[in-house]
Amino acid sequence: MPHAVHVTTVHRPFDVRVFHKELQSLVRAGYEASLVAPHNRAEVVGGVRVEPVPVPGWRPARMTLGAVAAAARAGRLKPDVLHFHDPELIPACLVLARLTGARLVYDAHENFYEQVRGRAWIPSRLRGTMALTVLFWERVCGLNAHGVVAATETIARRFPKDKTVVVKNYPLPRTGENAHRTRDWKMMIHTGGLNARRGAAQMARALDMLATPDARLVLLGDPPPPEIPETLLSGQGRARVEWPGSVPHGDVAGHLEQAGLGLLLYQPGYGHETALPNKLFEYLAAGLPVIASNFPAWRQIIEGANAGVVVNPEDPAEIAHAMDLLLQNPALAARMGENARGLARSAYSWESEEKKLLGLYAKILGKRDKTAP
Repeated sequence: MPHAVHVTTVHRPFDVRVFHKELQSLVRAGYEASLVAPHNRAEVVGGVRVEPVPVPGWRPARMTLGAVAAAARAGRLKPDVLHFHDPELIPACLVLARLTGARLVYDAHENFYEQVRGRAWIPSRLRGTMALTVLFWERVCGLNAHGVVAATETIARRFPKDKTVVVKNYPLPRTGENAHRTRDWKMMIHTGGLNARRGAAQMARALDMLATPDARLVLLGDPPPPEIPETLLSGQGRARVEWPGSVPHGDVAGHLEQAGLGLLLYQPGYGHETALPNKLFEYLAAGLPVIASNFPAWRQIIEGANAGVVVNPEDPAEIAHAMDLLLQNPALAARMGENARGLARSAYSWESEEKKLLGLYAKILGKRDKTAP
């Protein structure tokens, strides 16, 4: 039974893509699966051995000492496949794979080159150099890794074609869903982390402009950065916001089934235009009409199926108008929601992506995978 060890210093241990999709798929396929990640204890969850690794809070220390510590912990697990998820791990994991003989897989979740160019915590005079450094290390990794898993076609273009598979963030199959559950058509929802890059300020100003009585916004996700409550929980819209914080992954679907519409208002830049976020497909699978940024890829998905409204994410008035349109027309929102659910069922399923992941593993391990296409 091959042993697949996934490593991250950035993501939470129960990240949707890393744990609930990729690692659970490997467990179902018969792999021994482990995860090295920032966590508070060692445990076995869903057949995955979770190994905690201390990660410094100071970014430069995390990206150096933390990366070395994570790679060292992974090495002690004797992996057959070393699958890592953050560019800061590239040097340490290249060395570890060479020392252990493990098959090396790099999982490129984002367009990190564009993200680094927009990071506010990096001094502006250093962003270009750091972005080029990331690009350099990804090129080195592409040449030396045995496989690359890319979240989108745009990301995949940066890596050797013969080594790379595109494994998109399509939703997991839904269990126990009730398509006829009573929805609160005055309830909007946003899942996952919220910050300035994801439209917090524009969301706040749109709430101030809403004409719909009793409309409210529920925010599910990690505790926000310090500046976000001041931005979002202020003005006339403050009374409309509920922030219950993070909830277990298994409970998110229930919240989505109760809501009337989902918000996805990423701002231009940071590689967002070509990203395919988890939450987009989770909204669709839950039968939620979506108000989303008018990036071409998102427009094609949403407008192509009449599953929501796309807006200029930098224009609070346009966002507020779209909110009022759906909040005040539940029949329209319901039709769009059914279109969204149908689209997710027919075109966007993790089952198809799982086959590509398992096919890559079979290829690099030199064995035949009956589930691969």
